[in-house]
Amino acid sequence: MPKSNTIKYLTLPTNYLSRLNNAQPHGVSRLTFYQNNLIINNLGKNLEFSKLNKNNSDYNLNSKYIYDFSFFSDLSTESEFDIDMHALLLNKNYLYALNHYGIIRIFAIDNSFKPIGLYKFASDTEYNYLVNKQILSSSSRSYAINDNNTAGLIVSHPIDDSKINYIEAKFTNIDELKESLDSLDFDIYLADLKQINIIFNESRLNLLGLACNNTFFLYKYILNPDFKLQNKVLEINLDYTIKYINIFNNCILLAGVSSPDSSIPYDDFFENTNDYISYFSLYDLSGNLLWHNECKEYIAWGYGGAPVVVRQNLIYVLLRNSGLAIINLTDGKCRFVSCVTDLDYNNENLGTGNLYYFNDKLLGTFNRAGYKLFCYEV
Repeated sequence: MPKSNTIKYLTLPTNYLSRLNNAQPHGVSRLTFYQNNLIINNLGKNLEFSKLNKNNSDYNLNSKYIYDFSFFSDLSTESEFDIDMHALLLNKNYLYALNHYGIIRIFAIDNSFKPIGLYKFASDTEYNYLVNKQILSSSSRSYAINDNNTAGLIVSHPIDDSKINYIEAKFTNIDELKESLDSLDFDIYLADLKQINIIFNESRLNLLGLACNNTFFLYKYILNPDFKLQNKVLEINLDYTIKYINIFNNCILLAGVSSPDSSIPYDDFFENTNDYISYFSLYDLSGNLLWHNECKEYIAWGYGGAPVVVRQNLIYVLLRNSGLAIINLTDGKCRFVSCVTDLDYNNENLGTGNLYYFNDKLLGTFNRAGYKLFCYEV
């Protein structure tokens, strides 16, 4: 464990400059890394391409490119969801930005940040991976959309970059836009599992982990050259709702939440959910339990969130108030770490969080903490 019980962190303002004027609550959703640059989704405002620089002990974001076009620039709610990215997927020098509506924008990012293509895909998918040129997605939902929920594992057909084209025009509703776009067709696997809440791709071992509420499944797959699901390797039933999956070093890390009152959804972060207890469980690939432990800290779980990073022998966990908990990977014991900053978020609920490891730092984002990154020195 770290020698100190204190970790210093600072907040970095992002560049939320935008032509869009909507009622989106201020926050940052996903981000990803391209070489030494960050690609950041400032919710409802833009996609930002920036370099994270350090000058002595200070950090700053040097913004290079901004994409702030919405097909619904005159409509508040529609433009919010249009610039609400559920996935930022990299394929060499291309970025596939998938929004809440299931619209995929394709960007060329080698020497610019230029949109070059559009597809329509399954809407409101929260966990997505790119395997070759196919997108694997958890089941789709239909929050604020007319689409029906899609059960099972969603597997797209390969994206053909040679046939893509891009348009910029105003539309009055999402259906009108979708009629103007080519479809990225997809197949459904494991429909009998109904709603798959979360997936995780371990590409080195060709293993796909997925969860339906409190049941975890592990499947083998092949690429020949397209994705094909093979046999089920493992099934584990837990007494908590699974919110996080990670497969590494021949181990499976599962985490999630449980509450005495199952009628209160944890993902409704406007509710007081302090009665929830989080659990972490580590298994080997044969399904043998290595350890199981609880963490009573107020973790920033939420739809699509991944507020956990595994680094060396530690599990870092982002809390709803911007604090951190640290779990020892050897025995699962959890402790709270004091985070020192000029700002006081101790009593605040900053919403759904995501945590990333980048250049010896942890970067945290929250969807209700304003347009900023939380930068932890670990």
